[in-house]
Amino acid sequence: MLLLRPPTPAQVAAFLARSREQAPSYAETGWSLNGRAPAWALTGRCRVRVGQGEACWTRARAALRDGRMFQGWVLRPQEGVPVPLAEQGGTVVLLVRHLGPLGHGRWGLYSLIANRVLYLVDEPARYGFGYGTLPGHLVRGEERFLLERDAAGTVWLELTTFSRAALPFSRFAQPFVQAAQRRGARHYARMLVQSAGC
Repeated sequence: MLLLRPPTPAQVAAFLARSREQAPSYAETGWSLNGRAPAWALTGRCRVRVGQGEACWTRARAALRDGRMFQGWVLRPQEGVPVPLAEQGGTVVLLVRHLGPLGHGRWGLYSLIANRVLYLVDEPARYGFGYGTLPGHLVRGEERFLLERDAAGTVWLELTTFSRAALPFSRFAQPFVQAAQRRGARHYARMLVQSAGC
């Protein structure tokens, strides 16, 4: 959903309601859990060190669960409603700024996009989730956010994707889409590391 101004709360609520009724925009749901990707997709991977020790692991898990890597991108239907990243089947709505300042009442180019949380990972040394795109997204595919703690107690964040441009006009922009995904992955990693404060 493309917009020339940031969406109103009513627009967000209507978009979220529609998105909750939609199925993912591709058939191979959940493949990213085990690192698989369909033949039609391009893949990406970003792995960064978050920090060291039990306290870091606890803070990093909380930051990932609360969606702090998105900062202002994740929209809540109302104040106090948690981001549904720890809820399998939850629908996550993101506001992406393409052009212009991010703020109420300002002109620019924005899009509302929705993803479905497909699976959760909650193990002693691994924690995270994977979500897949819903119809209307510029790409189709999955993204996995996974924290891992190695034997030395070092905490790592690994972001993996498989995707392909979904809309006819966006196929010509595939290199730009990939570049934007790489920038997004670096941003997510930087924000999560800052939020964890390790």
